[in-house]
Amino acid sequence: MRNLRRARRAVAGFFEEIPAAAVVIVALTLFTAALVGDLQAHNAEVTASDFSAQAETFLEDLVDYKNLTYLGQAGVFDSAKVVSLTMSNITYDFHPPFHYNVSIRDISNYTAKYGVMVGPQPPTNPGSLRVGLIHDQTTVVVWVPTVSFDEYHTAVLSVVIWE
Repeated sequence: MRNLRRARRAVAGFFEEIPAAAVVIVALTLFTAALVGDLQAHNAEVTASDFSAQAETFLEDLVDYKNLTYLGQAGVFDSAKVVSLTMSNITYDFHPPFHYNVSIRDISNYTAKYGVMVGPQPPTNPGSLRVGLIHDQTTVVVWVPTVSFDEYHTAVLSVVIWE
């Protein structure tokens, strides 16, 4: 019977499991924290990518905008429509869910220039924005009717969106 009595005085296995359980809990906590951080970074990337796609789509829609184009030709703008473009026209037709600035800058060698800037100036500190600031541009042509012949001015259509 002496062997049974010594068995009762042994150290319980419970004290060996506490450090093992603590290691497992710490490992699970670190894994969960890393997973949450990665998901937040992924969501930020997806949001930025979607916002960039919105800028590109907005620019493409403006290239084919009926209140700008000459006889419905995409990328060929009527000079009279360019100078009469307003922010309310764009907002009414497109309903953009972001702030924007649209500019058409005539870069041709002609003396008369046809361009316009519509919308407020973009913020100077894009780091304070919720989503970000995206700038996109493309080359377009501005058709100018004259008495002797038609002029085609090269211009740059720029879109800046922010939210």
